[in-house]
Amino acid sequence: AIVNDHSFIVDNYVPEGCKQMGCDLAFYDGHFYSGFAPGASIIPVPIMFIFKPLFNVLPESFMGYSKVKLGSILANILATIFVSSLLSALLSVILYKFSKYFTNNKKTRLLITFTFAFGTLFFSYSTEYAARIVGTFFSFSAFYLLFKAKHEGVRGSYIFFAGLLGGLAVFTEYTQAIVVLFLFIYLLTFLRNKKIFYFILGGAIMAVILMACHYSMFDNPFSTAYAHRAGMDKAIMSPGFYGSVFRPNPYVVWALSLGFEKGIIWFVPISILSFLGLFLVLRKRDHKYFTE
Repeated sequence: AIVNDHSFIVDNYVPEGCKQMGCDLAFYDGHFYSGFAPGASIIPVPIMFIFKPLFNVLPESFMGYSKVKLGSILANILATIFVSSLLSALLSVILYKFSKYFTNNKKTRLLITFTFAFGTLFFSYSTEYAARIVGTFFSFSAFYLLFKAKHEGVRGSYIFFAGLLGGLAVFTEYTQAIVVLFLFIYLLTFLRNKKIFYFILGGAIMAVILMACHYSMFDNPFSTAYAHRAGMDKAIMSPGFYGSVFRPNPYVVWALSLGFEKGIIWFVPISILSFLGLFLVLRKRDHKYFTE
């Protein structure tokens, strides 16, 4: 929509079913918008511009898919390759560089890096276009700069770009605001002079851009896409904390542990080692592990 129509309105690209169910879309003033933070849509735009000729030659229909659906699939593939997967790989490189502060053993550092890259949820999320990957890349990069500033000497550029990256993280995924808050608290542990405003300035730049996007879509700089989610039955969302209630369900326990769709064993295979650790603890019968 941004590339073709120069607009945040996605009416022309919403399947009929999603107009009824919502499908993570936002709805305001008679139009549909992305139901996520705007950065998730804006960051892949340069890639879409570069590959725009591919979208223009797509057939009107192919194997039952409309041109709009084919375009959506192609856009997702391109965004995954050039944004999500690429930033995930770069984050692994940053993690390897970060690990040098704790050990000089290259084998240990490589083991940590590859465990993170292929043994955690980052691996599965990197196979799709996921705002979580992009947001986490920005927030961890911000933390890395602050860590360098603390241990290698405070530089205004480090502090400014840390704030800018933190702002980019929130611009991409709203929940990263919690991480940025902790980053600011971490900054206060070693910096308490006027240079702290470099961090605030960097974050403020992205905050202004974020509010401008919200205003252009929802006529309110402080109104987020979450506040306008389409097709959400408020009665369904009312019980518990944000719709969550504690009702143990054997099927859910199975689905989230060993199930192929969302089971943690398959998405975070390194977690298998936790069972080995539990076995070793029980074999030793050393109950201090459970009491301390």
